[in-house]
Amino acid sequence: MFIKRFIAPFVLIASALGAPAVVDLEARQGCSPLKLVHVAGTTEIGLGIVGTPLSVALASAVPGTTTHSITYDTTAEYVVTVAAGAAITASYLSTQSALCPNTRFVLSGYSKGALVLHSTCITAHILPLNFLIVVGRHYSLELG
Repeated sequence: MFIKRFIAPFVLIASALGAPAVVDLEARQGCSPLKLVHVAGTTEIGLGIVGTPLSVALASAVPGTTTHSITYDTTAEYVVTVAAGAAITASYLSTQSALCPNTRFVLSGYSKGALVLHSTCITAHILPLNFLIVVGRHYSLELG
């Protein structure tokens, strides 16, 4: 009984600590024919309320589709964090385009994520873009 209750958890912990701390999901997936890149809205984490169903629908419509959520500061600040999110997005797209030149991209952004996409510099010769989807575009885009 002692062995089951006390030794088994130590074996599990030791094996978990011996495993790599971060497993790169993208590396395991390789290059897909189509990749959804989603930028979440204010206070959202990951794919959020728009990216999650869009990812599921796209994956069922186009077999082999993969999804990536841009990680950036989604707090309710719309200047510095949007610019930082745009830089993160542009860097990710540039890197992915170089690593997977045959992958086509669908970009989506919800609310603040739409602002980020509008602020992202996307160079046509680097990125084979199929669609750009923005949902709930923030009012500040109307200025100017």
